[in-house]
Amino acid sequence: MKLIKLSPIYQRIVTILFLLSILLIGIALGKFLPSNTMRDLSCIPSIVKGGAYPALSTREPNARGFLTAIPPPAKWETQLTREQSATLGRITSIVIRSNDEIWISSTGGNGVRRYKPTTHELFTYTVKVNDSEFAPSKIFLTKDGTLWGLGNSGVNGKLDAYFSGAFRGFLSRYDAKADRFEPIMDTDNILTGLSVADVEEDTKGNLWLAFENGLVRYNPHTNNVNQMLNKEQGYLFHNFAIAPNGTIWLGARQAPSELERLMHYDPNTGEIKSFGKYGIPPEVNNRLEFLTLYFDRAGRLWVNDYGWLENPSEYAEYGQATWYEIIQSPVFITDRYGGDVKYGWFRTDSIYEDTQGTFWFSSIAGLASFVPSSGEWCLVSTASGLIAEDNKHNLWFAGDGQIYKYQLPSLKATPIPIQ
Repeated sequence: MKLIKLSPIYQRIVTILFLLSILLIGIALGKFLPSNTMRDLSCIPSIVKGGAYPALSTREPNARGFLTAIPPPAKWETQLTREQSATLGRITSIVIRSNDEIWISSTGGNGVRRYKPTTHELFTYTVKVNDSEFAPSKIFLTKDGTLWGLGNSGVNGKLDAYFSGAFRGFLSRYDAKADRFEPIMDTDNILTGLSVADVEEDTKGNLWLAFENGLVRYNPHTNNVNQMLNKEQGYLFHNFAIAPNGTIWLGARQAPSELERLMHYDPNTGEIKSFGKYGIPPEVNNRLEFLTLYFDRAGRLWVNDYGWLENPSEYAEYGQATWYEIIQSPVFITDRYGGDVKYGWFRTDSIYEDTQGTFWFSSIAGLASFVPSSGEWCLVSTASGLIAEDNKHNLWFAGDGQIYKYQLPSLKATPIPIQ
């Protein structure tokens, strides 16, 4: 058999054609296409198989269930030593003041922590008032870079005012020069008597604080507090979110035993309206959970993992905002439910959107990602915690006694399709 020897030019052409064919095959298989899918996150399979699960099945005697947390995959780099991890409680907030300042708060009275990634050091902060020492139960970062502490969990077991998800009133502010939190007492000493559940900043730099019987507005420049909503309106408040136009959406109920409903409040007119349970199904097994509300980068209002409201800032009457209901995923079904019931479906308690348009939901079941454009869900870890992104597109996840760092791939964000 006689072999044909190609000239160098033809050899190059054949090589180029061969490489092009490989590239086309790869594109056809989706291997080289930029995507918002989380293929490299090593998703944890659902603990239930098929399209249903035995919701009322009982736990076997002495069965501990899925109590041992599965950490995020290897690409999520652990940051803390075993000794550092042992000092963290359940994470209540995470904020990033700079790429070398990761702040977290947790339960248990262990203080607010500042993590320094360049040296892997972990610093502890408390608030001292007279002879007492307090640890803020939650921290919040305003747009001007001010770090606020909220609540007064006791240090070393001296005082534990953390109860049932509510952060007792006691406002503090981080002084960067002194490197400590300083207590803030408002003019009329109103804040110290509140059991605050949520905090948000409006477009004018005011802090809004939700507590069970109302909503107050705190002006950091004048140190004044104004009562905006109270129990006389007939509602109990918990979580809320401020729309880009300054109006406020709240989760509220008329009695502790009622399911929570979505409310809309206009601070300029004082008008408050019920959005009812529009698009939001009843809770499973009569579990009275709070609504988690979140405005994304496009101004859409997300409600738990139920869905989002399109154009909520233009809301006037029922039905004028379009509700998009999410096709729910079994990633939130877990056998970490506790008690005699084997399985539970937990609603999310936090929502976060990264710069690529991926949404991150956290619940007792763990941390899950959701890509609206593809409808793809991924349970990344059974660790329960909170997530934030720095300006270098690193995701920082604090949960189950550890801090993780994950570098987002260089992908182009895909917007949510609107029909």
